[in-house]
Amino acid sequence: MRTVAGAHLFDEQAREFNVPFVRRTLAGRAMVVVTFAHLEEGFALAPGNPRHIKRPEDIARPGVRFVNREPGAGARRLLDRLLRKAGVPISRRQGYDRCSAATFK
Repeated sequence: MRTVAGAHLFDEQAREFNVPFVRRTLAGRAMVVVTFAHLEEGFALAPGNPRHIKRPEDIARPGVRFVNREPGAGARRLLDRLLRKAGVPISRRQGYDRCSAATFK
């Protein structure tokens, strides 16, 4: 039986996507990792960007409401890494604990 799985997980220590997770999770099993897409991450903003969000740390400004991705999601892990790098503590992220798995059309 052949199995195919999609992933977009970044390993901060290895500074690499997917391969470190495959090696740890499927150790001892023959695997092939194929890159078939590159993703561009960003924010979904109100039309016209009325809060002038330009950088990840802008979501910590007063008056900015935020809806997060679910814990463990690649996009959330990326945002966490960028906010840590910018020195933005979780306590300043209004709506950080509010999650949505909404589908955008």
